[in-house]
Amino acid sequence: MAISASDTPKQPPGFMEGATCLPARSYTSREQFDREIECCFRTGWISIATTQQLLSPGEILPVNAAGEPLIITRDSKNQVHVFYNICRHRGLKLVDGELPQKCSGLLSCPYHSWGYALDGRLMATPYFDSNKDSFPDNTIKEKSGLLPIRFAVWADIIFVNLSGKAQPFEEFIAPLQQRWHHFDLSLLRLAYSNRYTVSSNWKLACENFLDTYHVPWVHSRLGGPDEMFSGLEFTYLSDDIFGFIKPDFDRGRDQAEFVPTLFPGIETRFEYALDLVFIFPNTLLMITPSWLQLISLAPQGPALTHELLAGYLVGDAMMSDSLEEYRAGFAELLNEINTQDVVILEKLQAGRKTAAADHGQYAPYWDQLSERLAQRILRAVKA
Repeated sequence: MAISASDTPKQPPGFMEGATCLPARSYTSREQFDREIECCFRTGWISIATTQQLLSPGEILPVNAAGEPLIITRDSKNQVHVFYNICRHRGLKLVDGELPQKCSGLLSCPYHSWGYALDGRLMATPYFDSNKDSFPDNTIKEKSGLLPIRFAVWADIIFVNLSGKAQPFEEFIAPLQQRWHHFDLSLLRLAYSNRYTVSSNWKLACENFLDTYHVPWVHSRLGGPDEMFSGLEFTYLSDDIFGFIKPDFDRGRDQAEFVPTLFPGIETRFEYALDLVFIFPNTLLMITPSWLQLISLAPQGPALTHELLAGYLVGDAMMSDSLEEYRAGFAELLNEINTQDVVILEKLQAGRKTAAADHGQYAPYWDQLSERLAQRILRAVKA
C-alpha cells in the first residue's frame, strides 16, 4: 500500500533512531512491576471508575487502585466521594467486591460496628466507653471519619492521585481539555460497561491501544489498510497525553439509514474524526462525533490486568427505550473489538516468556507512540 507524503505522520520529538522494544523481563518481572506501580501509578493521576456506574444516591463501588483499597460513594445529596476502604478504628476493609452495591444506611464495619455516612462522617461507635449509645467527643469524632482520597471528575471519569502530590488535575488535563473544548462532555450517557480480566502486562494493553498498524488485520470489521491508514496524524499534547486522529473515520454515516445524536458545534477537523488519546499511565480514550469509549487499566501483577470498558452515547434521547436495539449493537461492537484485543494481548504476554523477545525491533513509521510510552516509563522508574 502506498501512503502519500501528506498522509505520513510527523516524526515525534525525540524519537530514538534504531530504538528497540522494552526487554521481555519488563513484562514479567515482579520487581519491575512493583517499581512501575510505585513510580507510574502512585505518583500521578490515574483513572479508577466512572460516576455513572453509581446511578443513584446510596450506591457505593469498591475499587482497587494500584494495590490500595478504595471506595467510591454517592451520598444522599447525590455527591460523589472517594475514600480509603478501611475502618478508622482498626483498619479493617469495609466493603468487598468490585461491582456497584446499594448501601441502605451506614457503611458498617463488621469488626466492631463502627458506622460511617456516605459523605465519610463517623456516625456510630457502639459501646465506645462500654455504654450502649456512647460516642467519642467531637474532637475525636471529627478526626475519625473515612480518610478521603484526592480525586477529580472529568468526562464522567473519576481520577485519583494516591500520593497527593501531583500537579492540580486542571493543569494535568488542560492540553486535552483545550483540544476537546468543543465537545460538550456533559452530554455523555453511559450506554455500556464491562469488565475484563486479561492475562497480560498493563504496558502491552497501552502499546496495543497506541498501535494503528494492527487494526486492519485484527479488527477487519473496521476497514482495510487503504481505508484505515489514510490521513492518519499523530498528536502530542504533553509528556503524558498523546495519540492519533483518523479524520475520516465516521464518513460512512452520510450513507447510513440512522445517524445517532452528534455532539453539537463540532469543529470541522473533528466532524468525521476518531480522536484516540492515551493519558499516562492507564486511561485509554476514543471520541467520535457520536460516542466516547474509555478503557481504564488496573494492573494486578506482571501478567494480569483488569480492564474497565465504558461506552458513552450523546444525550438523553439516545437512552430511550426505542433505541435499545441500537445500544445493543453499539455494545456488541465495543465488546467484539476489545475481545479481539484481549486475545492478542495474551499472545503478546506469552511471547515475553522467552528472552528471544528482547530482539523485538520497532518499525519507526508505526511505533512512534509505543516508543514514546516506553521512554515515559523509563523516565519514571529511573527518577
